[in-house]
Amino acid sequence: EKTRDFMRMCEASGAEAITVHMRRREERPAEPAHWDEIVRLWDAVKVPVIANGDFFTRRQIDEYWKHIKKAIPQPGAEECDEVNRHAGPVAVMVARGALWNPSIFCRTGEPPPFEEVVRKYTQAAVAANATFQNCKWVLSQVMAGGIGVTPPSAFGGVPMKTFNRQVSGARTMGAICELLGVPHQAADWPPKAHMTTFYRDGAGKAAFEAAGGGIEIADAGPNGEGDDEAV
Repeated sequence: EKTRDFMRMCEASGAEAITVHMRRREERPAEPAHWDEIVRLWDAVKVPVIANGDFFTRRQIDEYWKHIKKAIPQPGAEECDEVNRHAGPVAVMVARGALWNPSIFCRTGEPPPFEEVVRKYTQAAVAANATFQNCKWVLSQVMAGGIGVTPPSAFGGVPMKTFNRQVSGARTMGAICELLGVPHQAADWPPKAHMTTFYRDGAGKAAFEAAGGGIEIADAGPNGEGDDEAV
């Protein structure tokens, strides 16, 4: 009932949708999410309710919707028009599952090959001017896998653990791209692009200040390259 009350408070405060994580505060992420809890919570509010918890594979998402369909009878057409929504949660929120397996969003057909997924993510990271530190941390998670997600044993013929260490040791975005066989020309980018210092003293500083910046940014390390921690 406390959760239902909190959901109502969020709605009264102007929330247009509410996501419910289906674990209790004291539970660890390794413990299974309580899918049945959403059955007792979704109708506490009129705004859309989104479910979160243990969505690591496409199969789990499909099984969840089957479970909801059985647990929450859907209203008839006339009733649905009257309440202007279907019964139950309207969507799921994917967190770690998307980090470990970006192809989880593939709804039809076979998902793209693992190496293609990794390379396309890297291309997107380059295009978005993501820092190389963040890029290689995400790659480390994708290549390590997690609950219900087992990556291939090798990448480009190199044992996965070895390849993951090679990516972890990369000190520039160009080095990451070279390992993955992704085209990258540093000359096509402004100075310090793909580094944590880009918005401090690189080409992005003026844009950052023009946008109302001025937040002090911690030293990123020697030579502006930062350390190996995620950013």
